[in-house]
Amino acid sequence: MILGTFLGWSIVMPAYWLCGLLAVGLAIIDVHVRRLPYAITGVMYASCAVAFGVSAAGSGDARPLVRAVLAAALASMGFLVLALAFPGQLGLGDVVLVGWVAFSLGWFGWRVAVVGLLAGLIIQAAVGILVRVRAGPRRALPMGPALLIGWLVGVLVAAW
Repeated sequence: MILGTFLGWSIVMPAYWLCGLLAVGLAIIDVHVRRLPYAITGVMYASCAVAFGVSAAGSGDARPLVRAVLAAALASMGFLVLALAFPGQLGLGDVVLVGWVAFSLGWFGWRVAVVGLLAGLIIQAAVGILVRVRAGPRRALPMGPALLIGWLVGVLVAAW
């Protein structure tokens, strides 16, 4: 809704609305079971991919689509390296979600993708510090909610 208000309606807006709804469910699932279901993240990827593809074909400008794919690939590879380097600290569901966050925000630009990812990481770090102070170092934290809030920050940045 926010994007539609500031950017006007486009073919990608329904994908962002759907992803926003799914993100709420995904965050709740991650908090409760510490898992990010690939099926839900896959729907988010697919809805954005279809919308981006249709928009790029309709406008004749594939640059935003290429940028989104590159952002997703770079973020996914970076987080996969981290997940493999620090087993048990970052799950593969988080890696897949980071790729989607970068993909969906990369459509708007590199700055938006970086801001959204950094916002999610900063939120996760702040929550981690607070939990560590209160509950001690052994408390496992889901990363999905922080990444999804970072996505929302990126969407808001794109809208302004």
